[in-house]
Amino acid sequence: METPKKIHIYHYERGVGELIAEILSRRNYVAEYIPISREVAFGSIAEEIATKNPDLVFLALNFGSAVGAGTRFQEGLEELARIKARSQVPVVMVTAGGTSYREEALRKGANEYLTFPFNVNELVSLVDKLTISQQH
Repeated sequence: METPKKIHIYHYERGVGELIAEILSRRNYVAEYIPISREVAFGSIAEEIATKNPDLVFLALNFGSAVGAGTRFQEGLEELARIKARSQVPVVMVTAGGTSYREEALRKGANEYLTFPFNVNELVSLVDKLTISQQH
């Protein structure tokens, strides 16, 4: 039997992170919601991913007010660049802000760009595709 794929969901909004984790857990993925908060040092997500080695990562494009005032949409893109510099893990950027940053996220290494609200079946198909494509 194949080992279930580990998926980390990094989001500042508990409802979104827990929803994604719940949907994927019901589909036999090991999905963990990890809140982005003021206690999470900016830049530490990439280090955690390199250490824990998940099979797939969902990352908020906008860290909201979780890390304080700032560029808002740039925090997720900067973290994406750090992740891609340290790991080959597929990353799906998540936002409710529409598609205005889609091209930039894909250019910086995001494998996909998911807007909230999303279709559950599309979410599961996306995860299946990204986790199967990395098997040897």
